[in-house]
Amino acid sequence: MAYTAADLDRIDGVIGRGEKTVQFSDRSVTEDAIAIGWMSIVKGKLTIHQLPDEVDGKEVAREDVVFSILRSPGGYCCHCQMPLGKNNDSKQEAKNAQAHVAELHEDADSPDPENAAGYHVINYYDCRKEAS
Repeated sequence: MAYTAADLDRIDGVIGRGEKTVQFSDRSVTEDAIAIGWMSIVKGKLTIHQLPDEVDGKEVAREDVVFSILRSPGGYCCHCQMPLGKNNDSKQEAKNAQAHVAELHEDADSPDPENAAGYHVINYYDCRKEAS
């Protein structure tokens, strides 16, 4: 694996903050981290693969850091939080979301004043760090 200094800074930044929930941008995950090899997504888990430390001239393995994926990039209903899917065609995604809101939440005001249409789209992985 070819880690750059920027990769290491990002890894240490995420792990070092000690935050329970973290948002990883769609682009940084799919285009950078997974392609380089320091992150993987398998069975609803996002894993940061750590490089070993060097102690007294010997490599010492560091544990990977695992996050549960709470939400993936895509559309979500503000009423019921139902995932509305990720579609590379944003117009079709909006049509699908509008149809869901109209069918299941007819005449109900959106519970989210920032998303009056009753749905929103995220472009990140919403994750919770698992206990190590």
